[in-house]
Amino acid sequence: MGTDTAHSGHLPSRCVSSQSNEFKIFLTLSAGMSYEKLGRTEDALRAYTTALPLCKGKQKPFKEVEECYRWMELILYHALLLSTNKTEDDPGQWIHAYSSLSSFWPPAFRVSHRCTICRLLLSLSSPSKAIVDEYKTLLAAKYHFPSAGERNTEVEEYLDRCMTIWLDGKKKGNWIVDVCSIFIAVLLLFDTAKRSSGGVRSSPSTLHSSTGI
Repeated sequence: MGTDTAHSGHLPSRCVSSQSNEFKIFLTLSAGMSYEKLGRTEDALRAYTTALPLCKGKQKPFKEVEECYRWMELILYHALLLSTNKTEDDPGQWIHAYSSLSSFWPPAFRVSHRCTICRLLLSLSSPSKAIVDEYKTLLAAKYHFPSAGERNTEVEEYLDRCMTIWLDGKKKGNWIVDVCSIFIAVLLLFDTAKRSSGGVRSSPSTLHSSTGI
């Protein structure tokens, strides 16, 4: 998280009003990240929480306030990671806020952060169809078809997790076949067969034989 920057050097003209929500979001991000640098996690989370109401509900079009979306994303991203690292905290409110706000973002916006959140959500619990589908879309935006000898390890890990979910869920998890494996494997994996060196434990061909697709 240390690579993020709270300050953009200046505030866009649309955000200069000290009463604007955008200005409040900017100040909250600056305060929260300053607390983080000091190791004051509780204070950082409290600061981020003050912006939570502003990150919910109907938002302006992305192109009108893109910089403000960047600040809101950073607030939610940092708060979500901080809350999941504290066993006594429930990250549910941050998960919901991040998922809701992401519906206003274009596919190429903050792909790396969004993939990190999707990986986190896939590991925390039994994920929803929406999370699996969103992660597939993000991976398709992030990666290109690899050259011979290259590997898209993150895609392989995604497929591996999808197979685990499907096997654990049996009939309840059959929807996962519809949203993930075969499509993204064909696009983003040079070799979709099980690799002798490890990697994906179950390939799309395994899904094919198991489901009849």
